[in-house]
Amino acid sequence: MPTHYTASVSPSSSWGTPPSPQSSTLPSPTWHRHASSEDKRGFSPNAPYIPTVPLPPADSMHPVLEYNPAGRPRLTFDVSLPPQHITFAPHPRAPPVSPADPAHYPPTQRLVLALPRWLPKEWAHALNCPAGVTLGVVLAGVHALLRTPVCAAEFAGFARAAQEGAAEAFRARAARAGGAGHGRELEGGVRRVDFLGARTRFVGLVRTRVPGVWEVCLAAPPSC
Repeated sequence: MPTHYTASVSPSSSWGTPPSPQSSTLPSPTWHRHASSEDKRGFSPNAPYIPTVPLPPADSMHPVLEYNPAGRPRLTFDVSLPPQHITFAPHPRAPPVSPADPAHYPPTQRLVLALPRWLPKEWAHALNCPAGVTLGVVLAGVHALLRTPVCAAEFAGFARAAQEGAAEAFRARAARAGGAGHGRELEGGVRRVDFLGARTRFVGLVRTRVPGVWEVCLAAPPSC
């Protein structure tokens, strides 16, 4: 009968404990000899378990950024408020979220944000980052994209109902800023975010038919 060998670490050693300063080598394994069978494939019960982590599918967004219509967003992001109000919901089976996380897999240096089809397609915005587009870059990009002031020609291109709705949202946004912020918002004029109506909650990005272009998905806050 053929013989198989497997290695296991001595109980006095641990893969998670670094070797002592006097030693620069890993603990020596102990070899176990046993007969092969269909039920015993040569695995030792003392061998450490190393779980496998599957790679995300190609051309996919960070889970926090990926739009999931059947689930709750992994973050709270009202695009009418400053970025410091963004919060992340913890996930029991996911590592902590960091703004430095790659936004896309595989990592990319360029990503284009497109707004919903009921807004001008000229408002699309390209994010270029030689070190790789990160989660923080995308969230800051979404906020900056929607905080851009609307020029007179752009405003005139909307229907009257949309103009009136944006003007009302502008006044409400300025009043909500309060104090010195109220004056700054009035001075800044109507911005793109004012044309969103109640849909000021960022809920993710969805792939478009154009490679590298992702549409910003927006919804009304739960209270609306």
